[in-house]
Amino acid sequence: MKKVDAATIHELRKGNERAFNTVIDAYYKSIWLYFHKNTNRHEIADELSNDTFNRLWKYRRNLDAEQGVEAYLRRIAHSILQDWLKEMEKEKKQMAGYSQDRLKDDYEVGGEDALHARMDLTILVDKLGVVLPEKRCRIFVMSRILGMNYEEIAQELSISKATVRNQLIKAKKTMAALGGFGRFL
Repeated sequence: MKKVDAATIHELRKGNERAFNTVIDAYYKSIWLYFHKNTNRHEIADELSNDTFNRLWKYRRNLDAEQGVEAYLRRIAHSILQDWLKEMEKEKKQMAGYSQDRLKDDYEVGGEDALHARMDLTILVDKLGVVLPEKRCRIFVMSRILGMNYEEIAQELSISKATVRNQLIKAKKTMAALGGFGRFL
């Protein structure tokens, strides 16, 4: 990894995009590897790395040329990773709570068959999380399992209906290629 000199940092602080690109060239790979090591997912590492450099650009005036940019980037990356991990834990708890409530309701209302169906669904959602990128999996679950329409999903995730549609198409293609998911397509 090459170092970025103080002059480049001064230019970055002023908003020079060429200096920003120099910083990206110097540190992107190491930041991406940090995220990949901690998430084991290419898409997430890409997203979090981009968030790191976006935040660097946003707060570039806080850079200290004497301390350099590397330590500042690492602090940003650590903060972004911690936020992401907290969000994942929160979502996991929500899904677990939802699943447990649904399992209990299904057993009380529909008996053992409904309970087994819901347990199969829970296993399916876990498997989906392995084969689909996180956001795509979430959109699929909201659509096919929770029964939300494109507009509801778009509002919930602050994305366009077209994005919802495209992500569902991609999820269907992935699942069709893997087989065994027919009734959910």
